[in-house]
Amino acid sequence: FGNNVAGITFPFNGTVAAVSRGNRRGNLELKPEFTTSYEAGVELGLFDGRASLDVNYFFNKSTEQIFNVDVPGSTGFTTFTQNAGEIQNKGWEITATGTPFTFEGGFRWDVNVNFTDIQSKVVSLAPGLNQFTLLTGAATAGFAGLSPVLIPGQPFGVIQSSAFLRDEQGRFIINPNTGVPVVDQNPQIIADPNADWWGSLGNTFSFKGFNLNVLLQYVHGGDFYSRQTQIARLRGALEEQTDRERPYLFEGVVLNADGTSRPNTTQISAQEYWVALNAANEFAVFEASVFRVREVSLGYELPASIQGRTPFGA
Repeated sequence: FGNNVAGITFPFNGTVAAVSRGNRRGNLELKPEFTTSYEAGVELGLFDGRASLDVNYFFNKSTEQIFNVDVPGSTGFTTFTQNAGEIQNKGWEITATGTPFTFEGGFRWDVNVNFTDIQSKVVSLAPGLNQFTLLTGAATAGFAGLSPVLIPGQPFGVIQSSAFLRDEQGRFIINPNTGVPVVDQNPQIIADPNADWWGSLGNTFSFKGFNLNVLLQYVHGGDFYSRQTQIARLRGALEEQTDRERPYLFEGVVLNADGTSRPNTTQISAQEYWVALNAANEFAVFEASVFRVREVSLGYELPASIQGRTPFGA
């Protein structure tokens, strides 16, 4: 008849359940995601093979993408898995190679140039869905108020967060009592992390078995958010904050009761200025253009006569 006095109950210890229901609602009508790709290009050989040019244009369209969309808790769930919209990627990839110099003494210079331009766009989402947040909760820990989102008509993954309220001319609207800008209660798009284009230049210099490789890269455009900058500003640790004694003034307008506006003339202290500036995450966004020396390497190729006497062969 079993042990009826063991004292073990279900759920275990009154708290640990063996089975629990998830917060995500499934979807019997879920469709697979489809990606349609088109590519066209041309490849040219020039100067008896000493140079080549490869040009490609591509277009990718992804439809019926699968997302977990937020739903009201009153439904008994917090998310619903569904197909949501269309995303497009298109662009150019251009590669040019060549050997500018070759000398009988053994010196050779080879060049490889690459250019890439990729443009992404969210074409549409599910009916009734105006935007979709890509990361939430623990995935954005330490970056409160920042959300990478999908919005129709915008590039993929633009960052939405706090920004100052502006008038139709783009001027800050200033609080007449404090002299600092008013924070917009509606999150705004403050950054696009997607680069406009990027390119690389590879050089290989060869001479009597020695090979020097240098790879340079440049990324143009895109934005990044710096939480470290905000923290440093709060502590007054940046070079831009060294002049702490002078008065500060936010350039903007104060709204009058009759609907007109007047220039802001309220001066504030350095501490008030930098604390106010940190109230909007848009002022911790910077352009991400960068130049890098990606690789530098020096190698030597053993002569065939020596390689033949090694376990690696000729």
